[in-house]
Amino acid sequence: MKRLVLLNICFLLVFCACNSEGDSKNKVILAKGGKVYGGVFKLSMPSKPSSLFPYSSISYYEQQLSSQIYETLFTTDSTQKSVGNIAEKHELLDGGRTFRIHLKKNIFFHNEGGNLQSKDVFFSLAFLCSSLKENNYSYLFIDKIKGAKSFYEKSKTSPFDPNSFEGAKIINDFVIDVYLTFPFSQFSQLLSHPNVVILSYEDYKNNNARFFKNPLGTGPFILEKITEEKTVITRNGNYWKYDEYGNKLPFLDAVEAYCAVNERDWFQSGKLDMIQNISSEKLNSLFGNLDDAISGKNQPHRLFQLKNKNLNFLVYNTIFPPFDNKTNRQRVHSSINTLTLCENVLDGDGEPTKNFFVPIYYYRSLNSAVQEINAVEETWGNTLKAGDKINFFVNKNTSELGLKWVNELILQIQANAGISINLIKGSNEDFERMWKKGEIHIAKYGWAAD
Repeated sequence: MKRLVLLNICFLLVFCACNSEGDSKNKVILAKGGKVYGGVFKLSMPSKPSSLFPYSSISYYEQQLSSQIYETLFTTDSTQKSVGNIAEKHELLDGGRTFRIHLKKNIFFHNEGGNLQSKDVFFSLAFLCSSLKENNYSYLFIDKIKGAKSFYEKSKTSPFDPNSFEGAKIINDFVIDVYLTFPFSQFSQLLSHPNVVILSYEDYKNNNARFFKNPLGTGPFILEKITEEKTVITRNGNYWKYDEYGNKLPFLDAVEAYCAVNERDWFQSGKLDMIQNISSEKLNSLFGNLDDAISGKNQPHRLFQLKNKNLNFLVYNTIFPPFDNKTNRQRVHSSINTLTLCENVLDGDGEPTKNFFVPIYYYRSLNSAVQEINAVEETWGNTLKAGDKINFFVNKNTSELGLKWVNELILQIQANAGISINLIKGSNEDFERMWKKGEIHIAKYGWAAD
């Protein structure tokens, strides 16, 4: 098995034997179709996951791990068509205003957590429509599910009570109806969002304290531990899926995600099977050049390059000055030459967006996005003056290419708008805290296609 590496706008896949001497987890067992069971897959991540609670997590890296622990009702195939996952199928009733979900049977939560049933779907939807601080995804549902807005507002002042949720009704143990405020043809795609997973209601009731750190899932792997050094997930022996040969999934014994390690040394010594988000200019320094490969000095690896769509964009804090002022936002916007950014930073491998964009197209209605933009444009405040300073936030784990994009952007704003910029680097938690206090005025955000 060869090693696996991931690039910034490409996936670099390199596999090597997932084994280490003396580790009982790495004993391999032959399976049908020439496949084998066993092995530990090791990858690197920029930092320790701050949360694997799926309704709180917003990080791509956290999502990589949580998607192996928890599962969605639906998923999308290669053509973006919605297909059942832990849901067997769905029906549209009442002119599309009732979304009936039929669950697959014999799917069980980890650690003998019981059979997944309609009560778990009901609870999960209620949680996702609440204003609980652990929920970052209410915006997906509160305008689409009947009664969700009032439930959201009520949960601000009253204890969370899923039983008072009126947006769904349990028909039987494996059938549940969801009531929509309007016919929404892409609701099944909405339920395929990687963070919109189904959690156990019994686990919530019986293990409330632990629940928000490590709730039970139904996925192929179980969370074993999170330390400063690494996060370990291990094989779920009671998983429900099989491959095309009839082999019970998953094949791996475990996945280990290491935090903030020397990726080059670890990869070259065989301690890592995958590296992520590497800029193309760093390939030779990490894996050697052609001469190194001919002389056998580099680690054997296989490289797969998959083009994908991604966007870089700015977000303005319109709640606080100075960007509660439309003129200030326009001043910064007009100082940026997006074509030059694409040419200088991306070497022409990209193009500027025109007007505005809504990347989460079936997660959010276009009308609501336009209404939000129009609402923001109506606010006013004090006008920025030459020499004024604004705080620009960027995540501390931003890639080298992303930082190059930010530095070019800052140079343009300072030169063309006459505004001084203070660059702040921090974690997702730092961003949330500082944004709410108005300590951050502008930030780099990104979106990548799933």
